[in-house]
Amino acid sequence: MRQPGHYAWISFRRDLTRGVFPRVAVDKARRAAPHLSRALKIWAKLGGQSNLEHTISGALDAINFGIVIVDLNGRILRTNCAAERILGMSDGILSIRGRIGCQSHTDTSALLVAIRWAAQPSSFGRSPNTNIAVARGDRRPLMVHVVPPASRMRSAYDLSARTAAALFIVDPESPPQRPIEMFCRLYGLTPAESHLLREVIGGEGLAHAASKLGIAVSTARTQLKQVFAKTKTSRQAELVRILLDTTLPVGGERAES
Repeated sequence: MRQPGHYAWISFRRDLTRGVFPRVAVDKARRAAPHLSRALKIWAKLGGQSNLEHTISGALDAINFGIVIVDLNGRILRTNCAAERILGMSDGILSIRGRIGCQSHTDTSALLVAIRWAAQPSSFGRSPNTNIAVARGDRRPLMVHVVPPASRMRSAYDLSARTAAALFIVDPESPPQRPIEMFCRLYGLTPAESHLLREVIGGEGLAHAASKLGIAVSTARTQLKQVFAKTKTSRQAELVRILLDTTLPVGGERAES
């Protein structure tokens, strides 16, 4: 069998002292060859599908916001590790016997209505109100975006017609982690400037950053000016925007079961 990315063959051998294979054995091997070839092709296809799913799962797990794929009745089919963390907190949105739900009955009803809308074949490309704020006590609400899955997602995960919607869950109190190291290397920041940048993007102010780093405010101000010069920015807000535009939000690793 010769395919892109795969090459396989089968060889039948026996001891030389036994001579050549008899005609009957050769005929049987020839009749079996097409079936063996078909089995190898199926094996290669399943292996490729498994590798594709593993790659996509890894990519989704690297995203900082939660992704939950559900069926028409809200049964959870897939999650990424950020979603598992959010659901595990049982704060606002949670898993109830394998189904997506909210602590508020009103939010649960709104979520299920949005999921059923997304399941309609004509829903893709339309823009109804499917952004749901899920209450969670005194904390800021979770924002859940309900969207119909594209056909490529169905194919990659072999979810077929069961898939009704993909839920994107954003926790405003869990700011995206950013790979600062890459940004600092890109703009040639020194270790001291990099440490200051980490503190500044937290939004606590220059004085707080200087105190946390154990340096004088004047030193922090000088380092910040150097960061501005290297990144061609002039304000902290502009610096943070450049950082967000340059890097992607990343998540943690999926816990081993």
